[in-house]
Amino acid sequence: MLILLFARTLGWFPSSGFADPSVSLEQALSHAFLPSLALGLGLMAHLTRMTRSTMTGILGQEFIRVGRAKGLKERTIVWRYALANAIGPVITVAGLQVGYLFGSIIVIETAVQLHGMGWLTYQALLNRDIP
Repeated sequence: MLILLFARTLGWFPSSGFADPSVSLEQALSHAFLPSLALGLGLMAHLTRMTRSTMTGILGQEFIRVGRAKGLKERTIVWRYALANAIGPVITVAGLQVGYLFGSIIVIETAVQLHGMGWLTYQALLNRDIP
């Protein structure tokens, strides 16, 4: 759908291929944008939802109320205390998403005709080169 909308209909990005960053960084970023967006959009939504739900649980706890009662700035409470306690489950979910990311890379690189890590992973699986 991203290729259909942004590459074919609007013509903003190339639909496939690779550009060497040492030749033209602008073209390399243009070629990498759609595959990166396709890989990261779903993962970003899941991590954002996970971060929000964890933060809402922590912001209702007693030590946060004590920090507010002490007169700490809300920014300090959120960034130093709440986020520090909420980041553990978020990092755990991000680590679990790495396997999904490798599987998705294979599909995305096939769709946009790139030969990167996904293609190498696919070739290693075909050759039974598991390690």
